[in-house]
Amino acid sequence: MTDDTPRRADGAKLCAWCGSEIQQSGVGRSRDYCRRSCRQRAYEQRRIDEITTANARLIRHELTRQFQASAISSRDSSPEPHDSSRDEIRRPSIPSRDETRPAAGPAPVPAQAADASPPSPSKAAPSRPGRRRLLPPPPGTHRSGSEEVQPPLLGFGFGAPPVRKDADGE
Repeated sequence: MTDDTPRRADGAKLCAWCGSEIQQSGVGRSRDYCRRSCRQRAYEQRRIDEITTANARLIRHELTRQFQASAISSRDSSPEPHDSSRDEIRRPSIPSRDETRPAAGPAPVPAQAADASPPSPSKAAPSRPGRRRLLPPPPGTHRSGSEEVQPPLLGFGFGAPPVRKDADGE
């Protein structure tokens, strides 16, 4: 049996994970790690190594199996029209989502919209592209003609200066 625990030149044991010196007690089995956290990290690393090795073995086996299956199927004497081993460029039957195509015709107009009269300019909010209309003003406030900015909220510490009381408390 070989001793895998690292040692200093004078023979003192070093931690197998971090390399610091291990304080050995005089009783019981000798320690391989200086702290519990080093032992835990070493365990986690061993588990990762086992999983990585198992995954590599599985991938290697799967690739070998696929390679052997494709080698057998490519020995056909006469390739079929749908054979994937032929080198030819085929136009995809489904267009890419990145492609933009012109509209086939004018967009259909719903029956309600065609019969309805356009809203009067006085009631409609001025339209700006890419913006939505403001909501109606809250109760107790009013909005003049084309003003689209709502008045500041009073009493909430923003929008209006604070009300100061004089020395008499009024």
